[in-house]
Amino acid sequence: MSASILPHLPDFEQLSDRVWRVMGLNPSKYCLQGTNTYLVGLGHRKLLIDTGEGVADYLPLLKRSLATISPNAYISDILISHCHHDHLGGLDAIYRSDLNDPLSPIRVHKYPLALDSQDHQIHMDDFPKDIPLMDLQDRQLISVDSGGGDGCNMGRSTTLQVLHTPGHATDHCCFWLKEENTLFTADCVLGHGNVVFYDLVAYMKSLQVLEKMAPIRLYPGHGEMVVNGLHRIQLYLQQRQSKETQIIEIIRSHKPSHGGAWTAFDIADYIYGDDISLEMQHVIILGITLHLLKLQHDGRAQLLSTTDFDHDDHYSMWHKEWCYVGKCRL
Repeated sequence: MSASILPHLPDFEQLSDRVWRVMGLNPSKYCLQGTNTYLVGLGHRKLLIDTGEGVADYLPLLKRSLATISPNAYISDILISHCHHDHLGGLDAIYRSDLNDPLSPIRVHKYPLALDSQDHQIHMDDFPKDIPLMDLQDRQLISVDSGGGDGCNMGRSTTLQVLHTPGHATDHCCFWLKEENTLFTADCVLGHGNVVFYDLVAYMKSLQVLEKMAPIRLYPGHGEMVVNGLHRIQLYLQQRQSKETQIIEIIRSHKPSHGGAWTAFDIADYIYGDDISLEMQHVIILGITLHLLKLQHDGRAQLLSTTDFDHDDHYSMWHKEWCYVGKCRL
């Protein structure tokens, strides 16, 4: 989605008494208006969620934002929602700046990845080796303000709970802001449009986890704040379920134009025809492939070929033939 047609988001904006959004200044088709980073906390101590992709102007903006909140505001901890560069690319500059006190260094937290995982090999091999990472754990509680507070915030707390929500990335986490009943959703739910996911089984389970939280508001990794948070999550679930139903109906009731079995490429062509642009073709076919893999996981679709394939290379699946279980002829 082009950033030029989206609502304008100011570079720095207070969203609640505990939350400020600082834009990553990297607008693009996939990052929308840019990566949203967030300063969280009532007192002088702030926790930063994500760091943008490392645009040069981001660090000066982050410093000005802190000074605007309070001359004494500082970052004690950084939470990285997941391993993608547009969320952790700015970390190195922050860590080597005067925002990081060598006598009390910023603590950096991220959910761990297996060293042999594809996500680690693609996204973490270049991670600065001299920046220590503290492992996040699912359901872990992180206290930003423990009730001490500053001035009028005395006695008020700010508590984040880690929710491991894979699907978009293996290490993806959302953060539940307990005192607000709100969610930092990173790339699990966006402010506009839909998410690119790489494991639909895991992604649907993650959405169901978020649905149970019933948030009143979402702070997404890209796009504007979502006021009716639960409704947006349920809409995402309904869209995936609707697409799954559509794919099942196609492979149960129709034959592709060439008369053979269905491939992800055929299904995309049947649904969208000439409406698919070349630049979006791979995203759409990838989504259909992942739906087919989920249907296989659920026992409702089957590959006609018994040839092994690489589950990490979804593009190799574009022309694999599928059938609905109960109608296969191997």
